[in-house]
Amino acid sequence: MSDPISIFAATSNEQHHLTSLATGKSGPLKHDFSAYGHSLPALSPQFGATGSEQTGSFLSYDLSAETFQKGHDYWKNSPEIESVHQKILGVTTADEKNGGSLQTLSALPAPISLMSVSDDTDNPDRPSPSAGIGGDGAGGVEAPPGGEDVPVTGHNPGGTFTPGSGVAPGSSNSDHNLPPDIPEEINTHGHRVKIIKGVAYLEANKGGLVTYQTPSGEWKSLKVGDLDNEISKAAQDIGDHTPSEQTIQNIYEYFASDNHSINDVRSQYAHSDAIKAKVEQDYQEILNRPSDPGGLQNQLDELGRDQTLDSMRHKIAHSKEATRLYTDLIPEVQGRTPNDQDKNWVNAQEDQVSGTGTYKQVRHDLAHFEGEAWVIDPYWNDILGRSPTTDERNAVEDKLADNSTLTDMRHQLAHSEKTFDEIANEFQNRTGKTISNDAHTFINNIQGDLDDGSLKMGRVKELINAGTRLSTIDHNKAPNSYNSASGMPADAIQYKDGSGRTFMIKSTIKFSDVISDAKLHENENIISQIESLNNAVGHEGKFDVQRDKNSHILYTNLIDNANYNVGLWAAAAGLGRIEMIVLGGVYIAGTQTYNASFNYSDTYNRDVPLWEQGYDDYKNGSVK
Repeated sequence: MSDPISIFAATSNEQHHLTSLATGKSGPLKHDFSAYGHSLPALSPQFGATGSEQTGSFLSYDLSAETFQKGHDYWKNSPEIESVHQKILGVTTADEKNGGSLQTLSALPAPISLMSVSDDTDNPDRPSPSAGIGGDGAGGVEAPPGGEDVPVTGHNPGGTFTPGSGVAPGSSNSDHNLPPDIPEEINTHGHRVKIIKGVAYLEANKGGLVTYQTPSGEWKSLKVGDLDNEISKAAQDIGDHTPSEQTIQNIYEYFASDNHSINDVRSQYAHSDAIKAKVEQDYQEILNRPSDPGGLQNQLDELGRDQTLDSMRHKIAHSKEATRLYTDLIPEVQGRTPNDQDKNWVNAQEDQVSGTGTYKQVRHDLAHFEGEAWVIDPYWNDILGRSPTTDERNAVEDKLADNSTLTDMRHQLAHSEKTFDEIANEFQNRTGKTISNDAHTFINNIQGDLDDGSLKMGRVKELINAGTRLSTIDHNKAPNSYNSASGMPADAIQYKDGSGRTFMIKSTIKFSDVISDAKLHENENIISQIESLNNAVGHEGKFDVQRDKNSHILYTNLIDNANYNVGLWAAAAGLGRIEMIVLGGVYIAGTQTYNASFNYSDTYNRDVPLWEQGYDDYKNGSVK
C-alpha cells in the first residue's frame, strides 16, 4: 500500500487523544489493523511526513507492503516514541547527557510544559500531576480542580509565590493523565492578572499572586472579582456614581505593591484624586474658597469610615463658617446690619447649597433681587445727586453678584470720573472758569468725603456756591493798599495751640470775642453764614488781626493767628469740620482764578491746617 495511515486513527467518539489511556497500553481505543490482513513487524515513525500525503495527525507511517496482525500494539516499544515520552517527562537519556539536546519539561513550549503525563505501570516514580514544577512543592500557588480559590501553603507574607502545576496537592486525578488548566496571564486596569481554573487573581508587582489576611488570620490570594466588587461597593457607599479608570488603577496598584487588608478599599477610594476633586468642588461651591489641608483631610477620613459625599456636603453647608459667610452677604450686598429675621433666610440658603445650589448662585440671586434698587439708588443720589439709569443699576448688580460689596461700589462711584466731572462742572458754572490742575486736590478731597458719607452731592454744591461767593466778595472788596511788615505789633504775644505748636497772636483781639460773634450766626443758612464769617474774620473784618487800618500795615507774621480764628469761628457757628475744609478749598481755588500767580497747593497747605486746629481746639475745649 502506498497510502500512509495515522497511528492515532480517528474514532467514532470525540475523545481527545491526550485523554486516552497511557501510551503503550491496549484498551478500548487500541489500534486494530485486522482489516488489512497482513502483519507489521516494526514501524518507523515519521514526524511531519515529507513524502506522500500529510494526514494532519501527530505521527504518520508508510504502510506499503506491510502485513498487520490483529491485537498487536506495534508502537508500544518504538524507541522514537519512548524518546518523545521521556522528553515530555523531563528524563534525560544517556545520549542527551553525552552531547544530545537536553530538553526538560520547563524548556518545552508552554502548552506541553504544563501537561501532566504519567505511566504508573512502567515507571511509578515518574512525576504525578500533583507535583509542583516551581520548587519543592511546599510553597507556591496551587489551584484546586474546582477553580473556586487558590489556597496558600508555605506562605511568606512578602507575597512572592511561584506558580505550581495547577493541581492542588492531594487532589484526585484517577486517570493520572488529565491535563490541568493552563494558567493565562492577562493585563487589566494596567496590572497583571493570572487566570487559574477560570478564576482571575491579581499578581503582585514583585511576582506571584497578591495575598491578604482575612479576619480569621487565614491568608488568601486576592481574586480580581472580589477586589472589583469591593471597589464597586465603596463607590456606592461613598456616593460616587462611576469609579474612574485612574481610581481603579490606583487601588490595584495599592494591593499589587504590598500586602494590605481588603477592608482598605473604601479608605483608598475615599482618598483617591477623584474624590478629592469632588470634595474640593464642594468647598468652592459652598464656601467660595479652596479647601485647607486639614479640613480636606478630615473630610476624606470621614468618607473612608462611614460618611457619604452627600452627608459631607451637608456638613460643610451647615458649618459655622458657612453660616457666617451667608450672613455676611446681607451687609455686603444690601448694606445693612443682619437681624434675627434674617436667620431663617440664611438657613434656607444653607439647605439650598447642601444640595445642588452654590454660593455664587445665592449671591447672584440676592444682588438681582427686585428690591435691590432701594439699596443702589440711595447711594447714587448721595454721591452723584441722581438715580442710576437701568443699565447703570444692572452693572452694579452684576458686580455685587461677582464678590464686590456695596462699600466697594460706593467707593468706586465716589472716586469715578463721573463724580469728578460733576464737582468740576459745578465749580465752573459758579465761577465761569475752569478749575486749575493744581486745584484738583480740592476735588479729590471732596470725593473722599462723598465716599465715607461725610457729605452728599447736594451739600457739596451748596458749599461750592458759598465758597466761590466768598472769593468774589474778597475780590470785589479788595482791601486798600497795605504795607507788609515782618515785625510784630506791640500787643503781640506767643500762643501754644492744642497740638503744641506755637505762633504769635494779637492779644487785644480775644478768642472769646470771636467765638461769641460766631454763635450769633449759628442758625443761618450756608450763604448767610459765609458772608458773616467774612465780615468777622475775613480781610478787613472786625477780627482781622493782620491789618491795622490806622497805620495801613499788614503784619505777615500774624497769618497763623488769622487762620486759627477762622477755625474757631466756623466751629462756634455750627459749621461741619468737613464743610469748613471744603469751603476753604473752594475759596482758595476761587481766589486763584483771579490771580494766575496764586499757588493753590502752597496756600492750602499753609492755611487749612490752622483752620482745622482752631476748629478742633474749640470742640475739645482747649482754647486758652
